Amino acid sequence: RTAKPDVWISANVNGLRSAHKHGYLQRLLDLGADYIAIQEIKFRDAARLSFLHGKRGLADINSILAEHSHESYYNECTAEGLGGHHGTGLINKKPVQEVRNGFDGDEFEQEGRVQTIILERYITLNAYVPQPGLEREHFERRARFFRRLLEHKKKLSREFPDKPVLICGDIHGAEFE
Repeated sequence: RTAKPDVWISANVNGLRSAHKHGYLQRLLDLGADYIAIQEIKFRDAARLSFLHGKRGLADINSILAEHSHESYYNECTAEGLGGHHGTGLINKKPVQEVRNGFDGDEFEQEGRVQTIILERYITLNAYVPQPGLEREHFERRARFFRRLLEHKKKLSREFPDKPVLICGDIHGAEFE
């Protein structure tokens, strides 16, 4: 008997608190996906503290997720000088075996750009790719990220030879003026 396929949504939320405040998070939940991969969550540990003082935030979000029987995993940007930028997250209704954050200690590690989501039948990489730019340094940084992402995928394929590895996220396609 073939298992029912999992339903995924991938969305750049442009700030998880903002997505919650404006109803976008609720709309994503209402779509009924098993897994929601989110990018650009834009918060870090210091921001969590403000949620405890009556502001809308992570406490409200986690409460809503619990009402919908969802769990959440976050990979926050902790890079110095980047404030609450970047970051990835997973909101899941079905169980996961493991969620790993980052690549393994490289230049992208503190930016929260990658989550590895290990499920029973497959693995999904949730990626928030650096934005393209017209300057050479942006192009080179983006190319390094893609190389690391593919290296990471190959490493996972060796570690879990019976599980396909899928990639989703905000890839930031080509820009044209």
